Amino acid sequence: YLVKHFRAKNIFFAFFTLQALAGLVILYGVDSENPGWVFPLSVALARFGVTTCFNTVWMTHPKMFPTLFAATSLGIANFATRGFVILAPLVAEIPYPFPMRVFTIVTMFAALTSFFLIEE
Repeated sequence: YLVKHFRAKNIFFAFFTLQALAGLVILYGVDSENPGWVFPLSVALARFGVTTCFNTVWMTHPKMFPTLFAATSLGIANFATRGFVILAPLVAEIPYPFPMRVFTIVTMFAALTSFFLIEE
């Protein structure tokens, strides 16, 4: 539904912003001693944003790249992504606020860079 009615850059911006807001709520609105219901709700919103962005990539990718380069571009993105995934356990071992700050900064950066997508 979203891909049919909205541009990909708007979808990416909205849902990366949702992820960043969820990260900010976890950073500043959740007590680490007693997280309550705010923490699971924020994690659910962040996961919803991530899932929506991944699905949008798969659905809009053929419109953004010519058929000749589609597999190559996904391969390069997959290679780069796996490099970041290798670093994820190292970041997760650092004490509490730092991993959430990394998550929030990366999602804010992704939201801002989504404006530079070129669509037909």
